[in-house]
Amino acid sequence: MTVPYSRRVVLLATIVTVLGCGGSGLPETIAVTGSVTYQGNPVANAQVVLNSTDPKGKPATGVTDAQGKFTVQTYVSPTAQAKGAIAGQYKVTVTKVEQSTMSSEEMMKAASSGQPAMPKSLLPKKYSSETSTDLTADVKKGMGPLSFTLAD
Repeated sequence: MTVPYSRRVVLLATIVTVLGCGGSGLPETIAVTGSVTYQGNPVANAQVVLNSTDPKGKPATGVTDAQGKFTVQTYVSPTAQAKGAIAGQYKVTVTKVEQSTMSSEEMMKAASSGQPAMPKSLLPKKYSSETSTDLTADVKKGMGPLSFTLAD
């Protein structure tokens, strides 16, 4: 009895799904949530990056919502991501830039004049770099939400 091609494909896909491929290949991660405030207010639309202090580690990133809350994910490869962060120590950066109101023509003109328009940071500069931030996170099982209060 010959099995039609389409049935063979479905059968193969079912076998691979049931048996798996020896694990996901993704590192174990821990759910990480938190909040960011500045001048007593939640910071919306800020990028939060947990930068691993382990040279072999992977950064984890998230974006704050209107209430300043975030959840991170780790990009383990250019095509794979995992919810959460890998256990370990992190230096945390938080950035938020002013949205450009320049037209693409104005941006090209500024760039061609040698004076590219740099977006204005809306948070203190020290939080934008691993070398200047004083924010840290210790990611481990059972941890609670992170809370970052930014100061001038």
